[in-house]
Amino acid sequence: SDLPSVNTSYKLYVTGNIHATGTSTSSDMRFKKDIRTIENTLDLLSRLEGRRFTWRNDEFPDMEFSEGEDIGLIAQELEESFPELVTTDHQGYKAIDYARLTAVLLQAINDLKKEKDEDIKNLLEQKERELYDLRLRNTALESYLCAQDPDANFCE
Repeated sequence: SDLPSVNTSYKLYVTGNIHATGTSTSSDMRFKKDIRTIENTLDLLSRLEGRRFTWRNDEFPDMEFSEGEDIGLIAQELEESFPELVTTDHQGYKAIDYARLTAVLLQAINDLKKEKDEDIKNLLEQKERELYDLRLRNTALESYLCAQDPDANFCE
């Protein structure tokens, strides 16, 4: 059979598609220790590419992959940056825990926001300096012109 033999480390092993109205994964802080922020998410994610592909159904018919074009990541590529998100069964076949990828993507969004906020702050400070410099120049020009023509409409 082309179907990889069942890995007993999984409590549920299904070939084909699953439809559910909801799932939950334990995530309570009381179950966790050594909690820290995921770092370098943007750099690590930028090494990955979302892929379009077609499953090799003809070579692995027992896997019951979906027909037609699909999208996703390549487990071997993801494993280089986020090994925690990839499992390898006893035959060497790899799988991605897409649900846990959400934490990485969320952190990347937070990192982008932090970068954007810092860029906006720096730009605002630069524009405030430029405005201050222009006001000084404007005051100097008004003083010069008013010395030349005290009756000009902008002279006080």
